[in-house]
Parts: sequence; C-alpha cells; structure tokens
Amino acid sequence: MDTKMLEIIAKCINTCEECATECISENGHSECAMVCRDCADVCSLLYKFISRKSQNADLLKNLCKEICLKCAKECEKHADHMPSCRACAEACRECAEACA
Repeated sequence: MDTKMLEIIAKCINTCEECATECISENGHSECAMVCRDCADVCSLLYKFISRKSQNADLLKNLCKEICLKCAKECEKHADHMPSCRACAEACRECAEACA
C-alpha cells in the first residue's frame, strides 16, 4: 500500500471539505464549494480503492487528477482573500501530481 499517496489524498479531502464549508458561508462562492465537495468525494473513493488494493484504482486516479486540477483552478480565483482556498488549491495540485 502506498502510504504517502494515501496521506496526500487525505490532506486533499480535508482541505476540500474545509474550503467548501468556508465558501458556503461566503456570498458568491457556491461554485467553489460545489467543486470542492466533488473533489473531496472522488478523493475519498480513490482512498478506499487504494486501501483495498482495487484493480480499478488506476482508472479512478485519472478522474481524480482531472477533478483536483479543476478544483485547484477554481480555488485559485479566491486564494488572495481566502486562506482555505489557497490551501485547497495547493493540496489539490499535489494530489493531481500524485495521481499522474
């Protein structure tokens, strides 16, 4: 089992959930919250696939990479004034790189 990969995925899940929660309370950031939640959900599924050594983990990695990049791009729009978005963008880019 790739422990480092699981740590990166877990970090992404947590930062996405934190970012989504903060974005929900901010006006005009509903798109960011939605993308963060999608990203957290896909990362959670990938975490489970890797943990149980699913033969489909590699297929899911490609989807996870794409959604992480989309989430990072959305979060970067708010990174200057929202620390949670900055942290989320960084975690998502790291996760996307790990999935590549």
